[in-house]
Amino acid sequence: MYSLPSDRFLDLSSCPVCRLGRLAVMPLMEVLACNLCRHIFEVDSERQMVGMVGSAPPLVWQWDGQGWASPRGQGFSRADLLVGVVLVVFPTLLVGGSWIFRPIGTGPLAWFPAFWTGLTFVTHLMGILSILVSYYQFSVMTFLKSLVQSVLRNTKLFH
Repeated sequence: MYSLPSDRFLDLSSCPVCRLGRLAVMPLMEVLACNLCRHIFEVDSERQMVGMVGSAPPLVWQWDGQGWASPRGQGFSRADLLVGVVLVVFPTLLVGGSWIFRPIGTGPLAWFPAFWTGLTFVTHLMGILSILVSYYQFSVMTFLKSLVQSVLRNTKLFH
């Protein structure tokens, strides 16, 4: 059975992806797995790193002594962030310009420009968030279930 070296400094108390699950050695394999999000990680003990198996591009996290950090050059750059913000804000401002030509007074369609602008913002934001979720292979439902269980476990009403 595979075991980590005894002089390791990796902290396996939290998963680098979901931040709520715990990493554990998988029996008969030389990998770690999260008990919550079920991601599988390869370990590089020398460099204090774990890499998600089967992700393209490969996602790697390094233990910095306090938490998991992504090494430089991995993840999203400032240009990616800028493109994401532009794809959410620009169409919303473009559609929001329809308020210039909105119906006069309180007619039956006076609500439509505000609704259309809000709908544009929400749909573009959901598109960007879905890209992030698929990139990190993050299960939103598993995260929400774990969050609810954690809240219920920590509240004194249900003890």
